[in-house]
Amino acid sequence: MRLYFYIFLTGLIAASLIMFAIAVAWRVLPQHRDRAEPYLRRLAWAGLVVTLCMVIFVTHFPMPDDFGAYCEAHWRARPNLDPLFSWHELIWHVERRGKIDLIPIITSGTAVQFGLNLFMLAPCSFFLRAGWRHGLWTALAIGFGTSLAIETSQLTGVFGIMPCAYRTFATEDLWANTLSAVMGWFAFHHIVSPLLKRENKEDAAS
Repeated sequence: MRLYFYIFLTGLIAASLIMFAIAVAWRVLPQHRDRAEPYLRRLAWAGLVVTLCMVIFVTHFPMPDDFGAYCEAHWRARPNLDPLFSWHELIWHVERRGKIDLIPIITSGTAVQFGLNLFMLAPCSFFLRAGWRHGLWTALAIGFGTSLAIETSQLTGVFGIMPCAYRTFATEDLWANTLSAVMGWFAFHHIVSPLLKRENKEDAAS
């Protein structure tokens, strides 16, 4: 489990560094447009590959050590169709404790998993916006499509490759991952792009 965490952390750091490099590239783009834009697109490709590998890893690993025993014990497992599952789980924990303890709530497995779903596809739409100038509707469609593919893979045991489904299909993940993609697009559009526009205005004024 520790190795699983370290691999995920490495991917997260790599994606963050590439996002930072793209933000820096966008700052120098007005002065060196011809030279910077090809590198910007290469960075976007690298970021997409790193992020998608991280997403596949997080959503499909770790696998059961003994698939036979796991499938026999979990053959009755059903998809989670509650679109507010995490919220209901947190409410249940608060009612059980009889008080609101912020730190245990934030660090609980339910909150951490939901937070991960809210972040998971944000880098993808960030890189798509940076490298290919895709619009919001494209980010929305790609986010929902990618999330649906992931959840379907989990529901079908990696599309029938595995003996049984070993991860849970969750409708909450569909909208959380889609929102994640939208957040990534907005992060670039409203944080990085204004820097470029401001520098363009400064250059025009000078």
